[in-house]
Amino acid sequence: MIARRQRGMALPVVLLLLMLAGALAALLLQDARRGVDTARLLKERAQASARIDAALLQTGLRLAGGEGVPDSLAGAETMQGGVRIRLQDLSGRIDINLAPALLLENLFRQAGIGEARGVVRAILRRREQRRFLPPFLDLSELLDLPGMDAASFRRVAPFLTTLSATAGIDPRWADETVLAAVPGVGRDRARRFIAGGRREMRLIEAGRPYFIAAPGRAYRVVAETGGADGGRFLRLAVISLLSTDGRPFVFLPPESGYETVGGMPIAVSQRR
Repeated sequence: MIARRQRGMALPVVLLLLMLAGALAALLLQDARRGVDTARLLKERAQASARIDAALLQTGLRLAGGEGVPDSLAGAETMQGGVRIRLQDLSGRIDINLAPALLLENLFRQAGIGEARGVVRAILRRREQRRFLPPFLDLSELLDLPGMDAASFRRVAPFLTTLSATAGIDPRWADETVLAAVPGVGRDRARRFIAGGRREMRLIEAGRPYFIAAPGRAYRVVAETGGADGGRFLRLAVISLLSTDGRPFVFLPPESGYETVGGMPIAVSQRR
């Protein structure tokens, strides 16, 4: 009788142990699959990062050699070893750290910013407060100023930079909107200047105090490639052709605040 009762009690215990063993096996299998997925993603990321590194290096060499240089701020898109490269010339932009107040105010007014003068005053105050540091490290800091909302920022950001290190703009590369903001130029004259191959000296004379010949050019580069498992890898960089140590070009920290490692932006993976 006792042996039969013990056998009857042992059966549920065995079943419970079997259930626990099954659940543990399922968890281990799930962890194993997760580990395989992680390893696959890391491999895919490393391969994509290597492709992007090679494409950025090749792009820098081509730009330094005068190849594939876009003619305007509209930029250009090319493929390099399976990586889509989008270029945007920063050389003809207005530097918010150094540009004259009237040039900035004209640009903001063209963009429909009602408080253009107030925004410029706030920029000048920021310059006074940061005399020993760049007043703006990133364009997005404009959003901290009174009178600048997100819609206004989107309209003016394509014509601004924090990287040119010059107070004026180079008319050889400037967009029509930037040229039109120069006092004494205006939209019609800027349009004619571009249509005429940027050789009309009357425009240069009209805006002479605001024009400079830039010592070097800088490009914003967006590199994008895909992985075998549907991953999407992006990297943002700025390539400067003005190098002080003899190199043909250097990579600068990206202007829009992406995280960087050693001055080079890291790859970002997003699952579709």
